[in-house]
Amino acid sequence: MRALAKEWERKYKSIKAVRLIVQFGFLYVLNLGLGPYPYPLPILGSSAPWTTFPSAFDALQVLIASGTPPLLPLASIIVSNILIGRVFCGWLCPFGLAQDLTALIGRAKRRIDPGTHKSLHVVKWLVLVATLIAPLVICYVRLTGSIRPLEAYLPQGLTISPYTLISPDSTLFSFVPIAILMGMIPSSTGDILAAIFNPIIITRYLIFVLVLIAMAKIERFWCRYICPLGLMNSVVSKFSVLGFYKIASRCDNCGVCNRVCPVQIDIAGAKGGRLDMFECIGCFQCYFACERKAIVLSYKL
Repeated sequence: MRALAKEWERKYKSIKAVRLIVQFGFLYVLNLGLGPYPYPLPILGSSAPWTTFPSAFDALQVLIASGTPPLLPLASIIVSNILIGRVFCGWLCPFGLAQDLTALIGRAKRRIDPGTHKSLHVVKWLVLVATLIAPLVICYVRLTGSIRPLEAYLPQGLTISPYTLISPDSTLFSFVPIAILMGMIPSSTGDILAAIFNPIIITRYLIFVLVLIAMAKIERFWCRYICPLGLMNSVVSKFSVLGFYKIASRCDNCGVCNRVCPVQIDIAGAKGGRLDMFECIGCFQCYFACERKAIVLSYKL
């Protein structure tokens, strides 16, 4: 049993290391500014102006707010998740990488109380509804011709992409890097006070710090309980042709799959057949940890 435990732990650490390498590699490509390719990807953290691929959720916000049908970002979310599920979340999303590193440094818990875990899922539905209603309201105001008075009093970003203005992913991968590169870091007492009393900046940084703390305490906290794009990916990935399946006859109920899952899916408790693809981020942790090959990956058309 000791040798078996060491073996699955080795495989678990190996696939986790490979995933981190892929995440860093994609982050590098994302920030090379190649193209630019207008095809948005279902990820968060590509808000910076030099990005190779835009975020589908950022594009969705901008197009809705401007009164343009968001066909391309919706197509990206639907097609990507139908073909490969939420693999983008597990392997390519820059903010997913930020969560994995924060969890590693903070030694975050992988599992929390099941009741709390289930209750917190409601939060991301509320966040998604709010982040979709906001650009719809802006679109209505724009169509009624009353957007100009608002633009005189509100930050420009709020009337273009309200989510991106305060989201922690854009703070980390766009706002902070741009501020550093443009020398916008407060250097005098007046600049510091101006930043402190700026409600948008305060809100942005407060959200970022709170999310950062939560990610250090609970692994993949943002993915599990808040991410609006992750929820959209989840809804579509339920119908993905790529999925993980449990072969019940091979399972010995060792519980390793549950221990390694970063989003707390009850794989061991599943009776068999297709696993919960709604929450699954396609990280392959359970797949490689299972010594009995009770979890298989398959395309089902």
